[in-house]
Amino acid sequence: MSDSLRILIDAATDGGRNMAIDEALLHAVGRGLSGPTLRLYRWERATLSLGYSQKLAALADQPLLVRSMPLVRRVTGGGAILHDREMTYCLALPLADASAVGEIFCLAGAAADMYGRMHGFLAQAVDRLGRQGVATRPGFTAARLAGDAAATDTAEGGGATKADAGKPARPTNAADGGCATNMAQGEVRVGAAPAGKAFLCFERHSSLDLMMGGDKLAGSAQRRSKHALIQHGSLVLRSHPAQPSQAVERITGRHITFEEMASALLSVLRAEGLELEHGQLTQSESLLLPDLIEKHQSQAWVSRVV
Repeated sequence: MSDSLRILIDAATDGGRNMAIDEALLHAVGRGLSGPTLRLYRWERATLSLGYSQKLAALADQPLLVRSMPLVRRVTGGGAILHDREMTYCLALPLADASAVGEIFCLAGAAADMYGRMHGFLAQAVDRLGRQGVATRPGFTAARLAGDAAATDTAEGGGATKADAGKPARPTNAADGGCATNMAQGEVRVGAAPAGKAFLCFERHSSLDLMMGGDKLAGSAQRRSKHALIQHGSLVLRSHPAQPSQAVERITGRHITFEEMASALLSVLRAEGLELEHGQLTQSESLLLPDLIEKHQSQAWVSRVV
């Protein structure tokens, strides 16, 4: 296995293409066509993504501003996310990866280990940009150590689809488990998830969400196939009025660009000893895109019955 991590820094594009690229990485890595990859990307306009098993009918109860946004459906579980001014990441790894990359991202551990590890890296990246009041904000939570045992997509009543070699892929969002992770500076505390399941993911607090001051800054979800997984998540740079959340700009007290945030995260990964290689989509991945874009832009996929 490769000891390097391929880095893709993508320009803003539409939601359907963003979701198609993430799924293409799952297939390509699972088939051995691509190695470990971290994709950092953004959105050309505010877009709502539904969780894999989230019912479309729930959108009818949301404000007009939310209902009128472009809509996509993720291949991972959890609640809806309003993607706007954020840095979105997608980490694609082969499940059999025994390299330094797999070790650093806790691939051999539980899903919760990977969530906690990645969220720890994100917290360190925010620190590098000048997080204010670390010692004086007792509400800061680098990672939740306990949470909602019903946080997996299966518990939400969803089914799995066949994503690789005819085997069911398993979509999950941040869930309970052991935590041998690199916690960021700050107070780590136990916090219960809100009662019920809010429509928006950022109104749900799972076990390993990245929190500060009681508000969610980042959340992640996974999908596993027979041979690979993708873990993707959203780190809010500036909150949207329709989606209350914590934001990097509030934490640092200044405007933070996507480029600054991406650079800070890559600096953290280099400090961990990772060898980073900037690249682009391969020909094999590009050949997967037309069908996947058609899928993710189709009403049949977005409105699928769960």
